[in-house]
Amino acid sequence: MNARTPSKPANKALLPLPKVPQPPRMRPALRMAVELIIELGISQRDASRRAGMNETVLGRALKKPHIAAYVEHQKAVFLTDMLKLKDRAKAIAIAQGIDLMHSAQSEAVRARMVELFASEPRPGASVAVQVNVDRGGYEFVRPGARMVEISPITDEPSGDDDSQAIDE
Repeated sequence: MNARTPSKPANKALLPLPKVPQPPRMRPALRMAVELIIELGISQRDASRRAGMNETVLGRALKKPHIAAYVEHQKAVFLTDMLKLKDRAKAIAIAQGIDLMHSAQSEAVRARMVELFASEPRPGASVAVQVNVDRGGYEFVRPGARMVEISPITDEPSGDDDSQAIDE
C-alpha cells in the first residue's frame, strides 16, 4: 500500500443495519415482568406476582419513557418473530400437503389435498348489522318538516295488532 492511499476500514458493514436501541438498565425482576407481559400476554398484576415485585412499582416503572419505549420495541420484535414462525409453519404445512397429495394411500386424502390447493382463498369476514327500531326514544323533526305516523292495523278476528300491512 502506498502512504498516500488511505486504507479502507475492515469492519464497515456492507448494508446499513437497523439501529437496535440498547436495553435500559433494569432490575432482573422488572426485566422478567416485562418479558412475561410481552411473551405470555399476562396482566401486570400476574407479571408482578410471578416476578416477585410490587404491582404499583411495576406500573410506575412501565410509565417511564425509556422503559415504555423498550417495551414497545420488544413487542414489535416479538410480533415480527411470531410472524416469521407463522410463515415457516405455513410453508411446512404446504410441503406436507403436497407430500400427502402425491403419496397418500387413501383416495379421499389425495382428493382433499387437490381441493385444498385448487380452491380460491376465502373472502374477508362479513359484517352483520342489526337495527332495532322497536325501541322508544326521542325523535328530531326539522322545523317545517311534516311528520308521518304509522299505526298498526288491528286484526279483526283476534283483536291483536297485526304486524303486516294490508292494502285496501
